[in-house]
Amino acid sequence: MAIKVNWSPEADETFSQKIDYLAKEWSEQEVEKFIKQTQEVINRLQIFP
Repeated sequence: MAIKVNWSPEADETFSQKIDYLAKEWSEQEVEKFIKQTQEVINRLQIFP
């Protein structure tokens, strides 16, 4: 059974800030890959806490 990962408001804001920064420095494709990899890590944490 997967658990739910809850982002704190601070973590959510920090992640958004990081994405905004990366969007200025990286290509759109790289940013999308970063977001996808982050989601994959969260998914693994949900399954294997």
